[in-house]
Amino acid sequence: MQGAAKGSGAGRSGVRIGLVNLSRFVGGAEREMLDQAAAFRDDYGIAVVAIIDSRNTAFGAMLDECGIAVAAADFRLERNYGAASLSLGNFRRLWRQTATLRAIQKRHALDLLATYSFHSGVVGAVARLSGLQAKLVVGQLMRRDLARGGLLEHLQFLAADAVTYNSNAMRAAFRPLARRYRRPEKVVYSYVRKPGPQDGRKERARVLAECGLSAETVIVGFCGRFFKDKRLADVVEAVAQLNATAPGKFFLLAMGGSADPSAYEAYETEVRTLAEIKCGGCHRFLPFARDPFPLLAACDVLVMPSIEPFGRVLVEAMYLGIPFVAADAGGPREIMDLADPRCGKLVPPVRADLIAAAVLDIVGNRCDERPPVPNALSREAIIGGAVQFYRDVLTGTPKADRRVRDSGVFRGSDGGGFEANRDPAAAKQSRRGALHSPG
Repeated sequence: MQGAAKGSGAGRSGVRIGLVNLSRFVGGAEREMLDQAAAFRDDYGIAVVAIIDSRNTAFGAMLDECGIAVAAADFRLERNYGAASLSLGNFRRLWRQTATLRAIQKRHALDLLATYSFHSGVVGAVARLSGLQAKLVVGQLMRRDLARGGLLEHLQFLAADAVTYNSNAMRAAFRPLARRYRRPEKVVYSYVRKPGPQDGRKERARVLAECGLSAETVIVGFCGRFFKDKRLADVVEAVAQLNATAPGKFFLLAMGGSADPSAYEAYETEVRTLAEIKCGGCHRFLPFARDPFPLLAACDVLVMPSIEPFGRVLVEAMYLGIPFVAADAGGPREIMDLADPRCGKLVPPVRADLIAAAVLDIVGNRCDERPPVPNALSREAIIGGAVQFYRDVLTGTPKADRRVRDSGVFRGSDGGGFEANRDPAAAKQSRRGALHSPG
């Protein structure tokens, strides 16, 4: 559906925010955007429109099921192994896409756009410089060593009204660039929705039965897209080393592959071949799941070997009470600084042998008590922080600022601040009352 909006979120009064993600698939950033959109709507009554590529039908269906309004259009680019090609054709496409984004913003009277990928950040920046009538927040910036941004990276900062980082590690990575441009900026950790209750013992028994494994088997989990920067090969190597000393005791359960073999990229084919050679009979690769929580709950330990800007799967593991092993860098280090030490272990990147040692230590000294997810990573802290930041960005545009005050979306003693409440249920009811009050 070209440029069309569907869903129940776009017709409410008050502030209207467009969340822009032009990805071709569904991964962590897409799941976060969906969960964040629902929280903005449910906790604050904010009207949200998700702006996506019309080819990403899976993401569109997920948004539609959650009642999030969707504006879909053709945002395709020519790509070479996932990276956008530096071609004249792509520059023409980007220019057309900025016109499309401006049209969507005007059609839905959006006060603010927040981006969720490098592609959407560039399109938003060009649109802002060419007449977009909305504030622009550049967010969810990629790790700088994974993106060939160049001048386009500067363009995002030049055009943005604000920049948000999902960890202090990301802010530090962009400091040399960001210091050249004056604007509001803030670290707002990525929002991770709390999974529903999971019967881990039941799910574990099901996996063991389906794979023909004994009750003593240790299930080592991996959850993430099978891309090179996710370093799944390190987990394969670690499980192979573990089984070299205890044959057949460790089983790799990897979630996030392509459902269709014809869609495998070079790295996925390579890592599947490696697993057949080194972990034959002791691994299973599963396609990306919209709801990975039952399978995650079945794992004895989760491994995330990649250097991540944030690392949402670690927070999901904490919610489920699954201990983890992660790279001692970037977002995982920051999460571990906030978390209870019993939640997991950090190891230097690119060290399969140390991953194996950490898994052995966790399995041999596992604590039955589930440490809580730290408050800094809670729904109230992250969504509240994002809402306050957006309010600060909107202030300065008279029309948008008036709509902020009149809608009662952002509450506080002066009508503009985020009001914390020790009782989330009472706070939610209070916010809804303000939203539906006369005037």
